[in-house]
Amino acid sequence: MGDVGVTVFGGTGFLGRGIVARLAAAGTRVRVAVRHTTEGIPPQGGDIEVVYADVRDGGTVAQAVRDSDAVVNAVGLYVERGEATFQAVHIDGAQEVARAAREAGIGCLVHIS
Repeated sequence: MGDVGVTVFGGTGFLGRGIVARLAAAGTRVRVAVRHTTEGIPPQGGDIEVVYADVRDGGTVAQAVRDSDAVVNAVGLYVERGEATFQAVHIDGAQEVARAAREAGIGCLVHIS
């Protein structure tokens, strides 16, 4: 078992905040992987840890999933801006999260599209 129960990508979004809250309320240790470190961050402390990760950057994704038992990808992009395109986030980013989870030996990946 890992040190972190579940790593949640997109944990500051509408759906992700609810996922994080429910997991934490159930006593699960949660790592919230965020790209914007100043907006919408859930309260830290107790069993919630916030780390920087961008699904477009495999190194940060690998760090975020390290020592986790499960991963949830709830990242959503509503408007393309610069390099943050639908392809980069919803396809390539989702593949990066899945790859990192597989390489870390994590047996449970939930992808919400």
